Amino acid sequence: MKRINIVIAMFLFTGVLFAQSGAPLSQGESQLNFGMGYDDYVGFPLYVGFDYAVQDDITIGASTAFDLGGFDAMNILVRGDYHWNSLMEIPSDWDFYTGVDMGGDIPLNKYWVGGFHFQVHIGGRYYFNDKWALHTEFGGGTGFSYLMGVSMRF
Repeated sequence: MKRINIVIAMFLFTGVLFAQSGAPLSQGESQLNFGMGYDDYVGFPLYVGFDYAVQDDITIGASTAFDLGGFDAMNILVRGDYHWNSLMEIPSDWDFYTGVDMGGDIPLNKYWVGGFHFQVHIGGRYYFNDKWALHTEFGGGTGFSYLMGVSMRF
């Protein structure tokens, strides 16, 4: 695992040295995120989310996730992110961000208990063309979550 982290860090550092920096989303642009992952409350969810750039480095949005193991629960969250590209001079092909999620977990059957959801997260994207990116995110707070998928910029 350490070797993988070292290789990823070296790859990111090399990209930073040889590329121009810039915000992955400019003010007024948006993107759609979707994929799957793991969440303490929802299990193995299928998720979809939306981000809107209120400034070059700040996005707000919403997301929802459904349990793939029987659709017993879902969550609906609002989120805010700070994208570090401009400050850290990261190339616009990459997107490194941190933020917060807040919302609720909603039971879809009588055996599941819903509740409040709050967490901080860290994530990243690699835009392999002008529109599409690979996406991953880790979060923790009232629960733990890991998401991976794709993002579509529009």
